[in-house]
Amino acid sequence: MQIIEHTTREFSSDTWLISVIVGCFVLLAIAAYAFQESFRSFVQLPLSNRYFIVAGKQKNSSHPFTLILYAIGLTGLALFVSLLLGSFKPDFSFSAMSFLQVLAALFGFFGVKFLIERLLGIVFKLETTINGYVFEKLTFLNLISLGLLGVSVICVYGFEGNPWVLYVSSALAATAYLIGLIYSYKNNEKLIFGNFFYFILYLCALEISPFILVYKALS
Repeated sequence: MQIIEHTTREFSSDTWLISVIVGCFVLLAIAAYAFQESFRSFVQLPLSNRYFIVAGKQKNSSHPFTLILYAIGLTGLALFVSLLLGSFKPDFSFSAMSFLQVLAALFGFFGVKFLIERLLGIVFKLETTINGYVFEKLTFLNLISLGLLGVSVICVYGFEGNPWVLYVSSALAATAYLIGLIYSYKNNEKLIFGNFFYFILYLCALEISPFILVYKALS
């Protein structure tokens, strides 16, 4: 009789990681229950812009629903970036401390970026337009980050040690973010073409340069 040896797969039992993932899904469930119409429109965003027309017509980025999604999305993005750093840097330790450092860095990066954009809106007396633009970008960022949260969970508990899942997901996320920017620019094309020189300066200073700096810092 041939004896078949079974091998067991070891899963990470880090309490902090399980707590973060469960906390994100709990917050997502609260958002889905408390803001049902907004949530339905939000998850349909890849197929329809109904969220911007109906639920997001006020374009309020400080609405509780948007803030909850931002907290979940930023956490998911921090998890994904931490895993990505681990694949690029063998000496990078995927721990609670490193995750908190990445989370703080992302919070500061996007917080300062959105704050500067709002200040520009006040300076140039374009508050309504800039607020709408920031709201649209934040919405796309939240949606993409939720997807990356799912990818992170799959990578940790499904495809552990396979960096290509992270690389392909990064490319898809960057493409989706670019599509979101194009959508926002198309909605404001009259303003852009009327101030094309300032738009190019803004594009280089606040859309391209920050991500190049982040890439240089990570690499």
